[in-house]
Amino acid sequence: MKTKLIAAALIALSGLTAEAKDVYFFSEESATSFKTVADVSKITFTGSAIELTGAAGVTEVAFADFAAFSFTDHRLVGVGKNTAAMQDVVVSRSGNGAVAVKSHATIDAITVYSATGATVAAYAPSAINFELNIATPGIYFVKVATSDGEKVVKIANF
Repeated sequence: MKTKLIAAALIALSGLTAEAKDVYFFSEESATSFKTVADVSKITFTGSAIELTGAAGVTEVAFADFAAFSFTDHRLVGVGKNTAAMQDVVVSRSGNGAVAVKSHATIDAITVYSATGATVAAYAPSAINFELNIATPGIYFVKVATSDGEKVVKIANF
């Protein structure tokens, strides 16, 4: 319990806020969520609780009431449509942050998103092969768009 409160205090001091679509809270006793808050527009970490602002108003959940929480970022939900026609699109790491994108159809656009959903880079290559560089280590989502559709691939850059 002490560790949880120390971590919560550090988060609160950082002034961290986020936004999400759905937030799930998990108890220490079970692996199932005991509380779900939907359509959240703002998450604020205070000294003793998490405040979730959404269509239903503000919901407060005390740090002592849960062991863990997770949320799905609405900017990543539905980012692309991994259609069968897009199976020939290959996105692969080739080392040192380099990411190779290959397709049979002309690549119209490539967008790189961070794990939080922020746009990191955008390209309009108009080619069937393209190489981009992701210098900062982390987890990224690469969305590739061609005339056949869109494909989203998760890339870990370490």
